[in-house]
Amino acid sequence: MKRLKVKNHALTLSELRNLVEKVHGSLRLFMGEETLADRIDRDVPIFEFRPNALIALSLPFDFLEEEEMAKVFRKAQEELLTPYGLRSLSFRHPAFKKRYLGNEKQRDMAYHQGTVWAFLFLPFVKLYLKLYRRKKSPVELRREISGWIWRLRNGFLKGHIASVAEVWDGEDPHFPKGAPAQGWSVFALLEIEEILQKL
Repeated sequence: MKRLKVKNHALTLSELRNLVEKVHGSLRLFMGEETLADRIDRDVPIFEFRPNALIALSLPFDFLEEEEMAKVFRKAQEELLTPYGLRSLSFRHPAFKKRYLGNEKQRDMAYHQGTVWAFLFLPFVKLYLKLYRRKKSPVELRREISGWIWRLRNGFLKGHIASVAEVWDGEDPHFPKGAPAQGWSVFALLEIEEILQKL
């Protein structure tokens, strides 16, 4: 009987297949009509539209059909995408916070309730490529991706900014907030630039 052994764990192929089916079944619990649940609370899916779905679907393995992934992408494009990154919560949700301001506690309460994060461009772009790399030409792909990041890119090229900030307001995100030079924001933009060069 064949066995898969990783470090101190060994599984038969049959056990591995059963495990894959269980994981796939668990992941399917998260799928709603047009997006993934943000979390499961006492066996009940909570459908707050956040970028967590994009992060999960941008990974190099698929647990949803392509059309289901495309629905999530389109919803993110409509409800989360801004010129400086993606919102941490859909502007349509009643708990959405338009502004990242106030004292530390107030800002912390807004962090994941709509504040825009530049680093979230990266999973957004990765999911886009997963869905459209074989359907669009490299020129079309580059044009669309460049259009999403052009304000940050233009700011660098014209010398208006020396780094990428941590966050922006969830509505009318014109001024950087939080850390003025955030490593993961810079990394995301550099990674996207590398992706563009390889297209």
